[in-house]
Order: sequence, then C-alpha cells, then structure tokens
Amino acid sequence: MTNIILRIIHYLSIVCTILFTIFTFYKETVGVEKAEELLKKLYLPINCDQALIIGFIFVGVALITSIFIPKKN
Repeated sequence: MTNIILRIIHYLSIVCTILFTIFTFYKETVGVEKAEELLKKLYLPINCDQALIIGFIFVGVALITSIFIPKKN
C-alpha cells in the first residue's frame, strides 16, 4: 500500500515539476510582469519567486520519493 502511495506522490511531483519548469521558461521569455499577469489570470495568489520555490520543493519531493520507492529486480 505504501508503495502505491509513494508512486502516486512521485508521479504527481514530477508532473508539477514539469509544469513549474514550463512556467519558468515562460517567465524568462516574456518577462516577470507578463508571468505575474498570467498567475493573476489563473487566480493563483503567488508571485514568480514563490512559484520558483514551489517548483524546487516539488523537485525535492520527486528525488526523495524516488529513493524510497522499492526497486524491482
């Protein structure tokens, strides 16, 4: 049961990491002002710096869960 939960958390954190990476590329190409406008249009009460921190947290969660998921032989 814990194996299934760890895999779900791992896959969700990878998906969220990919989304925040795409947002970071968007921020770098169009600028911080446009990226924060996008966050406001999506009704997300965070700014670009907070989005970056959340992205790093998801990377950490993905790495930690990949360590604890048992490997098949």
